[in-house]
Amino acid sequence: MRRLKWPALFCCLALFPAFTSTSGAEYRLTPSIGIRQEYRNNIFLTTSDEKEEYITTLSPAINLFHKSKLLDLSLDYGLNFRFFAGDSMSDETSLSETQKAKLVAAVHPPKSIFFMNIFDEYERVPIDIRGPVALDNLFVNMTDSNLLVLNTYMEYPLTKTSKARTGYKFLNRWYKAERGNDSTDNAAILELEKKLSPKTTSLLSYSYFWHRPEETPRFDRQDVSLGLVWGKSRLLAAGNVGTAFFDFEEREHENFITGGMRAYYQLTEALVAGAGYSRLFLESVNLGTFKREEIIGSIAYTGKQILAYLPGLSQAETSLTVEKGGRPDELTSMGKKGLVGKLLGFSRRDTYLTAVREDREDGLTLDLTTRLTYRTFGRLEGYYSELDLLPEGEETTRYGFKVSLDYTLKKTTVSVAYIRNNNDSNIDDHDYRSNTVYMQLRFYPRGRPGENTLDFLSPKALDQEYPL
Repeated sequence: MRRLKWPALFCCLALFPAFTSTSGAEYRLTPSIGIRQEYRNNIFLTTSDEKEEYITTLSPAINLFHKSKLLDLSLDYGLNFRFFAGDSMSDETSLSETQKAKLVAAVHPPKSIFFMNIFDEYERVPIDIRGPVALDNLFVNMTDSNLLVLNTYMEYPLTKTSKARTGYKFLNRWYKAERGNDSTDNAAILELEKKLSPKTTSLLSYSYFWHRPEETPRFDRQDVSLGLVWGKSRLLAAGNVGTAFFDFEEREHENFITGGMRAYYQLTEALVAGAGYSRLFLESVNLGTFKREEIIGSIAYTGKQILAYLPGLSQAETSLTVEKGGRPDELTSMGKKGLVGKLLGFSRRDTYLTAVREDREDGLTLDLTTRLTYRTFGRLEGYYSELDLLPEGEETTRYGFKVSLDYTLKKTTVSVAYIRNNNDSNIDDHDYRSNTVYMQLRFYPRGRPGENTLDFLSPKALDQEYPL
């Protein structure tokens, strides 16, 4: 598949706000440059013959934020030039090796029924969960990738309590690795939304999806689903059920039941509990489409009202919060009392449609941030998971953590961190341990950026996965 020149798209859209200035519009441009010195004792995550390395990273970056009546836009673009003390041949200095970018944009003309949402991200991602996976791993079992999502739709009110939406969605996935499964997808969407009461909204949805990967079998897919969103005071709940019809070009057709439910309950002003179940289809980097069944439970300590995105449902009654460095499909929160934390438990089963393979994983993740002093913040990230990989029968236990301290000034942030990763498998050659220590300095010539948060209320505005 021909690689599209997404950096050019970033530049064009970054300049677009200059031509859309309106009264009351917010426009903020924040350049920065960072330098990081780190030590890794097992850079290739090997069982034996561990190789240590000292790495120096120079990282210029730019952050752009624009919000107006016509356009909301957030752009992060940066380069990470890496220099290896023990092996200069491994230095990463070219644009293709060093860039990382993320664009989120929404076009919403006033008094218009037409809307457009754009998501574009260039980053380094794991190739296969069965390979080495670790916190802050940038080299082993990793590939550069670009994901572009364009979603245009029209929203038309039918009555005071109902509306119709029709739209088109385009997705393009690209991977640098030779075994990456590049793909181009198109989808047509039709939704009918009905407000049943002040607290309840229903959604009937139909979509036709054309999936065109490079390496795995092609298929068309049709989805029909019915969903409900209900909210009252401290409780937000949603659920949907549907059917997915797969029409493969080179094999028999298949039908699946899809859907799920999720609920969040605000126990106190600062404590939120969540639980959910989902059955949906996702794309792997190298083996195509797989079905995921997942049960989750979470407890979050937060200081403000919850914002939640419920995959597979309309965002008419919920909000999608996209924050710098965050994921759009998780509960995000920002506390006011100097402490923010989230503990998430999950149990998932991934079954591949075009390969004889099943991955089972049960685990926990922890993310805790606290203000230690006025200028000092501490953060703890941790994970623990048990994997059962079939049909090979490999059993693996993974766990690790990252402890970091940030000291912030008006134009400078100084950070230090320690990272530990462990992988214990019943196949001895797959065991590894790693330790990383780093110190980083980042300078903002024009001052540190504010919080860049875009709230989209459009139907499935930035859903990177399907069902749509």
